[in-house]
Amino acid sequence: MFDIGMSELIILAIIGLIAIGPKQLPQVAASLVRMLNDFKRMTSVFTDEFTKVRESTRQVMSDTQDEIMKSLEEGDKQNPETLIKPAKEEKPDDVE
Repeated sequence: MFDIGMSELIILAIIGLIAIGPKQLPQVAASLVRMLNDFKRMTSVFTDEFTKVRESTRQVMSDTQDEIMKSLEEGDKQNPETLIKPAKEEKPDDVE
């Protein structure tokens, strides 16, 4: 994940010993590991939710496209005059 080699780990351990001290170093290391695990878990949950939303949206778009294609195919079978006539006959009340 972080692409840290063995020499970098040794340097970090030495710096940790100097800065934190040998008594608190295991506690600090354990809390860092817990924080990293929590972060991984949260990113996993976010990724899963994002994937669900993406798939749901994709499904809705696919269904809508299928409905549009079906209505277009049915419209091709009908006479265009019958589709246009009702729109011509309907006039708003305020327009004369």
